[in-house]
Amino acid sequence: MTSRSRTTFAALILVLTALLGTAFQNHPVRAQTNQNEIQTYTVPPTETVDYRFTSRSKSLSRQNVSWPGADVEELLLRLEIADTQIVVGEPFEIVLKVYDKFGLPIPMFSDVVTFECANGITPVLSRQKWKHGRFSDSVVILKPGRNIRLSAMSGDAIASQHIDVMSELPSKQMWLEIAQQYVAQSKFQRAIEAYKRATVFDPDIDPIIERKIGKLYLRQGDWRQAERHFQRAITSVFKDS
Repeated sequence: MTSRSRTTFAALILVLTALLGTAFQNHPVRAQTNQNEIQTYTVPPTETVDYRFTSRSKSLSRQNVSWPGADVEELLLRLEIADTQIVVGEPFEIVLKVYDKFGLPIPMFSDVVTFECANGITPVLSRQKWKHGRFSDSVVILKPGRNIRLSAMSGDAIASQHIDVMSELPSKQMWLEIAQQYVAQSKFQRAIEAYKRATVFDPDIDPIIERKIGKLYLRQGDWRQAERHFQRAITSVFKDS
């Protein structure tokens, strides 16, 4: 997009925003969506954390290698959680994967896995086993809280992720509040994801949310997505006029 076209688009957005502000006051009721229109908002990708560490190679140790450091290899422990916003008392899956320095899974890795969380977690000691360099188990956080550190430890490695543990089942209002908190922290992509999650609780297009998403995309410089959401807002308002 050229500088001139960006200027033109920005001017258009300002006009649309002013128009929408007036329309929202005159038409507070949201319009029904077209039956053929399907919202395609997707769940954010799995959150991953990588931790590099060194460990004694079991294969080299069995060969009685004697020179210093020869039996130590570089490994990578990957922690995967499907979502960093969970509900207290509800089980969710933690996945661990171990790779060598070439990015290949280590099928012989078998160290015990333990979990740690200041808000309480069960189980602490997992009874699950590694299979072909992959480990998974379901855990439960016992107390709610925001930005809680969850750690998984196996052998010489520890990987941590910060999560939000909510005290209630997700609702539209809850996601709107989370989105506002992310905006206040300038975490615009997280705010966009939260606003999109808020839309799935309503069968109608909410023009106010669409406008907010569009403005956040503008702040990120994503003109195409901003235009798309502004257009959705305008369309939904004037369907009801």
